[in-house]
Amino acid sequence: MTLLEQFLLKRIFKRQVRQGPDHDKRIQNLYLMVRQAAAEEFSEDNYITLESFLKDQFQASCVTDQRQPGISMGDAHEIWALAQLAPKEGIEDSVDRILGFFKSKRLNRN
Repeated sequence: MTLLEQFLLKRIFKRQVRQGPDHDKRIQNLYLMVRQAAAEEFSEDNYITLESFLKDQFQASCVTDQRQPGISMGDAHEIWALAQLAPKEGIEDSVDRILGFFKSKRLNRN
């Protein structure tokens, strides 16, 4: 995609997602346009395959948001599980588990 195309799409999207009485319909229309374009491009795929592909791409876009450090859905689920308390555990126990998780993530990146 060229810089001009990116510029134009950003302007269009910004206008379409602007809050208002019908912003939900405008956003749904944007998603519909993406789905229709993908269906036309990937015409050999069946509905289930295309749906799965589009959902995967949507999820991937959520974890690579440039405004925030990305955290994968898998990591989010792992953190949630680590935060759960077993009988007779205190909050410190879950905090220690979560800190250990982040320390191992940092070590694995290097």
